[in-house]
Amino acid sequence: MNEEMPSTGPAVILADDVRSTDLMEHLDRHRLGVRDLVVERGAVLFRGFEVGSAARFHAVARAFMPELVSYVHGNSPRRRVTDRVYTSTEYPSEYPITLHNELSYTKSPPSYLMFCCLVPAAVGGETLMADGRRVLEEVTRQVRTCFLARTIRYTQNLPDGAGFGKSWQDTFETEDAEQVMRLLREGGAEFVWKPDGGLRVTHIRNAVAAHPVTGRPVWFNQADQWHWSNLDESSRAAMLNVFAEDDLPINASFGDGSAIDPADLDGIRRVYHELARPVRWQPGDVLIIDNWLTMHGRAAYTGPRQVLVAMA
Repeated sequence: MNEEMPSTGPAVILADDVRSTDLMEHLDRHRLGVRDLVVERGAVLFRGFEVGSAARFHAVARAFMPELVSYVHGNSPRRRVTDRVYTSTEYPSEYPITLHNELSYTKSPPSYLMFCCLVPAAVGGETLMADGRRVLEEVTRQVRTCFLARTIRYTQNLPDGAGFGKSWQDTFETEDAEQVMRLLREGGAEFVWKPDGGLRVTHIRNAVAAHPVTGRPVWFNQADQWHWSNLDESSRAAMLNVFAEDDLPINASFGDGSAIDPADLDGIRRVYHELARPVRWQPGDVLIIDNWLTMHGRAAYTGPRQVLVAMA
């Protein structure tokens, strides 16, 4: 198995090469081989197949990942399009989304992500990827040593219904508080209900993980993305003027509650920028990512863009 992810990006499989436009049939027949390729290369891009609707994408996703999972406890804004198929993060198009591993702050992150492009953006909107092994190698020795030795504390403040940020009802896809508490206990999270009905949730996770198949250590955290320093300067000033750090919609610190140096996080973001490789979408493209190995993000864009995602 090749342990280096090529700088050219994911493995590409064209419909012409396999002499079929039926991606659902192809994945159903070659599921194990495709999974091996995803783990080897970090991602596989399928191009030229007939995947032009959410319903068809759902069928394709189930062919590769029969047990799709919901986006329960996801912090990013997205809409459910059909059963366990969602829009990709609906973050304002003028802002990029930094590299991250999906749901890395939870006890059981998805192993695979599958994206489908129905409408590519007119300008920009590429999905960006980077190899978590390379990130671990390229951050400074001081940062690597520090993050290997310490855990990350992720804190969410979820309003009750309307409020600033994603509500606990939207986050957990239910209005049943008992179900939410059961999910949090099963996931090993700490939580407290606030007097106004809001919910504060805290996860403590390792910053580096062992890949579940290869055993190789990979950078696997969202500390830089959750930390208040990830906000642009004006938003950062406004948020810190309104909220104490513990009350921000999301924030990250070290596991013992001590602060992470924003300069270290800026250094991590520079590594992301240097390693990021774009996938320039075409209509009908399907991209499968190994969520443990490959970090992903999104470039800013203009014009309509419709990219769907399923997870397993």
